[in-house]
Amino acid sequence: MTDWEATDYGRDFVAEMLRTGVILTELVADLLEALPEDTSAESSAEVVLEMLLGTLRPVTEAAGETSLRSALALLTAVQDRTLADLERVAERAHRRAQRGHEGRRRRR
Repeated sequence: MTDWEATDYGRDFVAEMLRTGVILTELVADLLEALPEDTSAESSAEVVLEMLLGTLRPVTEAAGETSLRSALALLTAVQDRTLADLERVAERAHRRAQRGHEGRRRRR
């Protein structure tokens, strides 16, 4: 491990965010699956949200409003940047595919 890797807080944040995302995704899927089948999707989502809120309330209260607002802003920025980069990649791939298609038509 290089020196910059040992102190790269951005890398630590992204790795932890991904681990947490996977854990929460799997947990939510399991919780939804365990709910009675006649529970509506909207009700199911609310039940699972309330369960997670109950579990996480001590952590969120200990962090306080300022920290939570900062964390929310950071997560929102991560989402925005990720989606913007994915859109740019998709646009480039689309343009590249169009150029390739046009080149094949010209060769005919």
